[in-house]
Amino acid sequence: AIRTLASVFRWLWKNVIKPVWNGIRTANRVAWEKGIRPAFNADKSAVRAVATAFEKAKDALGKSWAKWQSRSPHWYDDGGLLQPG
Repeated sequence: AIRTLASVFRWLWKNVIKPVWNGIRTANRVAWEKGIRPAFNADKSAVRAVATAFEKAKDALGKSWAKWQSRSPHWYDDGGLLQPG
C-alpha cells in the first residue's frame, strides 16, 4: 500500500504539480520582464525628469533672485513700494 501511494504521489508530482508550478513561475517571470518592470522603469524615468526640471527651475530662480538682491536701491521696502524721496 505504501509503495502504491508513493507511486501515486510521484506521478502526481511529476505530471501535475511540477508542470503547473513551472507554468506559474514562467508566467510570473514574463509578467515581470515584459510588463511590470518596464512600467516601473518608465515611472522612475518620469519622476527623475520632473525632479530634474524642478531642480533646474530652482537654480535659475535662485540665480535671478541673487542678482536682484545684489542691486540697490530696490523699488520695494519690506514688500511695499518705497515712498518718493
